[in-house]
Amino acid sequence: MQDLSSESFRKKLIWVMLFRIVVFSILLVATIMKNIRDFSSVIRFESPFFILIIISAYLASLVYLYLLKNTRWYRISAIAQIIGDIIFSTALCYFSGKDGSIFTIFFAFSIIIAAILFSRIGAYITAAISSIIILIFAIDRQFLFLPYISGMIIDSSRPPLDQLIYSLFIHIFAYIVIAQLSSYLSTELKTTSEKYYAQRRDYNFLFEQYKAIVENLSDGILLFRNNRLIYINDIAAGIFSINKKDIGETTSQRLWSLLEELEPTSGGEIQPMDGAEKRFVTLRHKRKNYEDGTTDDVFVISDLTESRRLQEEIIRSEKLASIGKVATGFAHEIRNPLSSILGSIELVKRSKKLDEEDSMLMEIVVKELLRVNELIERFLMFARPAPPKFVDVDLNTLISEVIELIRFDKDYREGIQIEVSDEFRQNITADASMMKQVFWNLLKNSVQAIKEKGTISIILKKAEDSSHLLIIISDTGCGIPHTEQNKIFDPFYTSKEKNTGIGLSMVYSIIREHRGSISVDSVVNQGTTFRILLPIRQTGE
Repeated sequence: MQDLSSESFRKKLIWVMLFRIVVFSILLVATIMKNIRDFSSVIRFESPFFILIIISAYLASLVYLYLLKNTRWYRISAIAQIIGDIIFSTALCYFSGKDGSIFTIFFAFSIIIAAILFSRIGAYITAAISSIIILIFAIDRQFLFLPYISGMIIDSSRPPLDQLIYSLFIHIFAYIVIAQLSSYLSTELKTTSEKYYAQRRDYNFLFEQYKAIVENLSDGILLFRNNRLIYINDIAAGIFSINKKDIGETTSQRLWSLLEELEPTSGGEIQPMDGAEKRFVTLRHKRKNYEDGTTDDVFVISDLTESRRLQEEIIRSEKLASIGKVATGFAHEIRNPLSSILGSIELVKRSKKLDEEDSMLMEIVVKELLRVNELIERFLMFARPAPPKFVDVDLNTLISEVIELIRFDKDYREGIQIEVSDEFRQNITADASMMKQVFWNLLKNSVQAIKEKGTISIILKKAEDSSHLLIIISDTGCGIPHTEQNKIFDPFYTSKEKNTGIGLSMVYSIIREHRGSISVDSVVNQGTTFRILLPIRQTGE
């Protein structure tokens, strides 16, 4: 049984009202136009009654519409509409020939409407009432007992009884058949509609479930139909750095080209649409061909960039630890004989008179031995760093001091400009000495990378999470080849002559000691950018 207070029932009532107004208007106007021979007949005969009935139907529609304001009145509105239809049909027939009127078809409309609103019971009751009214009209044809109103159409002839019975039978039989068919169709329509909405509800539920699963996968999903993108989840959009709302034909073609270049399973590197850092991904691809020529391609893309970076960090840390362990013992073994040599030379210098040339040679030996000793000290600092001493540090002041020092470095040239953007004016907790070492090494690297003229830019600003500081140091130097970028933090790795390859390794170790991260992005002959992410406040310092 249908819910008479539901939104679907309200829609039925509205459609019935619209149908009634349209049918009344078209059929009645058409009938009036057919029977009118001149303008005077419009005034003299049945037309005033028709106009009155039409106006009454419109006014009744306003009442029905008002009853739709409250869900509790839907049933009343439905019953009122059916009763009103029977009354209007009766009035039309009464003023235009009774059982012989063309408007007896309106009773059929009333039966169909009753079937739509109240199914079988409504259709049969309306058919019974309509049959009784037609029966009364048929009897009146014989006995003329109904009152006559001036201007109405009346047939004074009395048809033969068998013809009257036949006409009556046809009308009643037709109403019963219409009631049966319309109620059956209404029931079937209702059943089909319920099944449809149930299936649609289940489909929507499953769709939302699958959508939630796909959107929450850690992998990116892209669906192409005939090489045109029709779906992409948030993960895939993030991997390619695109806005899902802005995807058009051009973006779709670029994505297809990028995916075609990747090897299934093994994957490879891709360049995001916004030119950001390349990402390492693996790819799984499934294609389905349909008989109509349609081709669907599903791509499952896994972003392994972070995983790969973590693996590289683990390998680098293990390498640093193993090198540090070996190097510490090795450095101690060198320092012992080195101290003996230095001591012996000092004794020789004091105990024996040396000529100028020997004295100069002795000075060179001492100087070089001291340089070796300093190198060992630096190496020990790298291999076995002391724990950081966290204090409040003003990085802007610290950077200014390092810049002043770097200006006196032998590699610094007048054509180099150093620009500092000090958006961040807050102290952080860090080891001042270590941070000075970080900035010195990075600025030294940038100075050495610039051949003649260039710019070094230093930017300090809060990261997106507001709990970290983002430090960006970039230069317009020679750049680092892409194949070497993942090696620059390895100990003893250097592309420059007379360099130990310890500086950037030391930077990497210090940043890790500060619970931060450092990354590099470089293009040959364009420049290099280092990005450092540091906690503004260290926990447990």
